[in-house]
Amino acid sequence: MVAPLVRKMGYEYPLGEQPDRVQLCTTVITTVASSGLTKTVRKLQEWFEIYLNTGSASHIPPDLIDPTFKVVTEYGGRREWEEMKKVFNNPSDPSTQTSALYAMCNTRDTVLIEENFDFILNSVPNHMIIYFFFGVATNDKIGKKVLSFLKKNYNQIFKKLDGTFLLSPLLHAISGALKTFQDAQELEDFFKDKDTSKINQSLFQVLDLVHARASWSERSNDDVKNWLKEWRKNNVVEKGVESK
Repeated sequence: MVAPLVRKMGYEYPLGEQPDRVQLCTTVITTVASSGLTKTVRKLQEWFEIYLNTGSASHIPPDLIDPTFKVVTEYGGRREWEEMKKVFNNPSDPSTQTSALYAMCNTRDTVLIEENFDFILNSVPNHMIIYFFFGVATNDKIGKKVLSFLKKNYNQIFKKLDGTFLLSPLLHAISGALKTFQDAQELEDFFKDKDTSKINQSLFQVLDLVHARASWSERSNDDVKNWLKEWRKNNVVEKGVESK
């Protein structure tokens, strides 16, 4: 739906461009790239290769560094993931480190997904653990593995975060991967025998959020599918979109 806007707006942000137009362009490029539009994916991959060869990201609009890193890791493999790991461990600035973190979490490779989990447990500074959880929770190739990972390693993670204010944000971080009533029940059951005095309000909020999401899905999935079906009948679908 938005692919034609990429051709119209382009990939460059002229000096003095209005903030709302920059935001629109960033949203459009990010959307079509994450959908797998070949031309856009290749463009971001070209930018990434220049970045690797020069060590400079000055050719990439600042608002597109994050989607560039995420897309090349999603559609790449170990090479791209390892490069993002290097950036994370030796960032030029905090913003670039965060972009590299989310890129690592965006991999489709099942081996690298498991290495991400190992990285969270053994290599990530405690104050950044929740950001990794936010990242992996939004990766549709990981899904409920996030909750399974949390349940399996809860004691170790709790020990890392106990005494901080990060336990509640951790729950909100994993909520992105929980979409069904069954997910909510599994989370609730897991915490039944745990001391939730420090996270009780957040746990309630997350369960409420997942219930609302599940209700909306049951109510509206068919409507959305039918609307998209009708839209495709009356519109030309941009070619070159890769399935995930």
